[in-house]
Amino acid sequence: MFDKNVEWETKSKTLPYVTKVLFCLLVACVFRLIKTLLVKVLASSFHVGTYFDRIQESLFNQYVIETLSGPPLVELQNAQYEEDRMVAEVQKLQNAGVTIPSDLQAAALPSKSGRVIEGSGRGLMRRSMQMGKSIKLSRSMSRKEHACSAAPPTPPLPHPPPFSAPRPAPASWNRRRLGRRRRQEVRPVPPLRPAQVDWTLVCRGSFTRFSKRRIGNSQVSLKLMAPTQTNLKMVTDGNGEPTPPEEEDDEENSTVVQMGKPICYETSKRSDTCEAEGDIRVHGSSRTVFIHPTSLKEERKMKPYARKNDPVASANVKEWSLKPLASHQPPPECTKNHSVPAMILSVGGFTGNLFHDFIDVLVPLFISSHQFHGEVQFLMSDFKSWWVDKFISIFQQLSNYEIIDVDSDQGSVRCFPRMIMGPSFHKVLGVDSSRSPMGYSIVDFKAVLRKAYGLERATVTPPQDEWDIRRRPRLLIISRKKTRKFLNEKGMVDMAMSLGFEVRIGQADMNTDVSKFARLVNSADVMIGVHGAGLTNMVFLPAGAVVIQVVPMGGLDWLVKETFEDPAEELQLKYLEYRIQADESTLSEQYPRDHPVLANPSKIRGQGWDALKSVYLDNQDVRPHLGRLRNTLMEALKHLPHKRIG
Repeated sequence: MFDKNVEWETKSKTLPYVTKVLFCLLVACVFRLIKTLLVKVLASSFHVGTYFDRIQESLFNQYVIETLSGPPLVELQNAQYEEDRMVAEVQKLQNAGVTIPSDLQAAALPSKSGRVIEGSGRGLMRRSMQMGKSIKLSRSMSRKEHACSAAPPTPPLPHPPPFSAPRPAPASWNRRRLGRRRRQEVRPVPPLRPAQVDWTLVCRGSFTRFSKRRIGNSQVSLKLMAPTQTNLKMVTDGNGEPTPPEEEDDEENSTVVQMGKPICYETSKRSDTCEAEGDIRVHGSSRTVFIHPTSLKEERKMKPYARKNDPVASANVKEWSLKPLASHQPPPECTKNHSVPAMILSVGGFTGNLFHDFIDVLVPLFISSHQFHGEVQFLMSDFKSWWVDKFISIFQQLSNYEIIDVDSDQGSVRCFPRMIMGPSFHKVLGVDSSRSPMGYSIVDFKAVLRKAYGLERATVTPPQDEWDIRRRPRLLIISRKKTRKFLNEKGMVDMAMSLGFEVRIGQADMNTDVSKFARLVNSADVMIGVHGAGLTNMVFLPAGAVVIQVVPMGGLDWLVKETFEDPAEELQLKYLEYRIQADESTLSEQYPRDHPVLANPSKIRGQGWDALKSVYLDNQDVRPHLGRLRNTLMEALKHLPHKRIG
């Protein structure tokens, strides 16, 4: 308004267009903000509703378990044992001519099961059942059983608690997820008609079946009351004569009792497993397993590889189908009959990388197959002959039979009495002994490795020979070819030798003879290497050895802890770390000091795994400071039993 030059500049033709563009961007940002707020509010309300639905479902499941639970069988047996022991002692006293006072006899002789023992003649004992008393098995169940003892013969079925009222039907987009979850749960027991239940037997806990169902890392025993001919006790009538139980329909009983775990279930976040027994027919060329319809009602598909949620690995694993045998047509004819169980697994995925060879295939296969003590047939999908030959010594320890390339088994139908599809994963380089079939641990897996490769040293302790005791401790440096290399490897060797170490350098690749390299690792007392697949060789170290992980810079704490720090303790190894600083990394030569790669690694991690991997794992070599590394090696020496040579 006051300056003619400014007024002339504002009359430009492009200025209105710039104004419109800026206004459009402002409107778009406002709409984006409103949409984000709405999505957050809706998502929050949805998760709150799901949370309370799960609480409601858990309460109902707890009610069902408590309602169906009967008296513990172990406590019942203990009570019976204590009663018989007391009766035997009293009988010995009476046979010896000891007269038991009447008040003591009334207080001591009634047993926990309600039986009364009376003396007559020469001290012979007579037992009679009292129908009006219940079994007192525990303090927590006494009130319930007292009420049960007075129950009428045919009471009405119990009403469900208030929280078990029918819930509204889930939305259509949520039904398939709920359906898949419910198919994997234990099949509910059909309610018995009142006329079928003898409440006297129910109160006494005279028929209970146990079905173990795993919840997390523990097992919960679910006690189902199902009257069968084999476990019903005789009921006495008013005259004390036993009355046999009424005959039950065997077919109806089998329907009530079948509460086994689903044929396919999740063993961990990484793995699914399918198990079946009976008439199992495997058609390898079509990757199909036919199962009796009583065990499988509808077709299931799965990939038998212990990394189910990794799309990159799953892309290299072929899918298998489990189908029920059709009742209206004959089953495929068996061309080969086997008398041992079948173990179906894939060796696709990330096999070829030593770390993934062990955590995805070898350790899960040990968990699922070692229970058979070699009497199991391996059916391998995505077969790689070079890879199988590399670890053939381990497979021969787990199975007494030649491995079958099932994908190339053209036209064959193999029949088995039992089948397990998909090895079970527990944790990285570890075995949860509480969940393994026979209580095995990773220490048992190390024993299998020692036997497979003829490893001499089970522990780092030298034998009781003066020459061996005085031998120098051996340091093994795991060398790398491509990334994360030691740039001052020779200086590290000289420094370690000055401390009294006998130093060896090992460099393994896909063509390395596993047997020879395993013996080299087993001869070492201390192993050091940069974070990577090469450190997986610590499974061959003897117990008590020291493993030193050199951690590249980049804030990789979560990664190094899960992969090697946590497994080291279960492998009976002493774990030490050497952390690379900025001046020891080649990243300091590629980026300025104030770059986020050096100054703020968390910003790079926030960009995702691919960005982190490309910068800190694929583009970094290390040059450890020999003075700092010397302190780490001296600490390792303190954990070894060897004598220093002066």
